[in-house]
Amino acid sequence: MKFTPSGSVTVRLEGDDQRILLEVQDAGIGMNDEQQANIFQAFSQADVSTARRFGGTGLGLAIVRGLVDATGGTVTL
Repeated sequence: MKFTPSGSVTVRLEGDDQRILLEVQDAGIGMNDEQQANIFQAFSQADVSTARRFGGTGLGLAIVRGLVDATGGTVTL
């Protein structure tokens, strides 16, 4: 939603007493294999030109991964 004037984001949440699954899907332009491989690295952005247009440092998903790992969970793309 941050990077496009149109499109959609779908959020799905499932869970039980032991685990939760949070799934986020967007209708964006997608990423190639190299971009996907680096998406959870600090200060890494799939397209640096968007940082100039929309702001951001590339820390969001690195922080998410650290928090999820610290609580015994997993985060994947």
